[in-house]
Amino acid sequence: MNKIISIGIVILGIVLGLYLGLWVMFVGGILGIAQAVDSGTITAMIVAWNLIKIVLASVVGYIIIFVSIILGRLIAD
Repeated sequence: MNKIISIGIVILGIVLGLYLGLWVMFVGGILGIAQAVDSGTITAMIVAWNLIKIVLASVVGYIIIFVSIILGRLIAD
């Protein structure tokens, strides 16, 4: 039973890491800049915030995946 739960946690962590890292932060950062340009409300703060999101997207994804793998291994043991 612990193996099934640990595999579920790892799969959930991978999906969550990919969703947050890739979609919310990376694609969301690009879309945020594009949306500000289209509406004409682009400011340095909008650009800086979205660039930070784009740059840190992979770090956030990897951390979420790494933590879920660690939790899965702890539960499996």
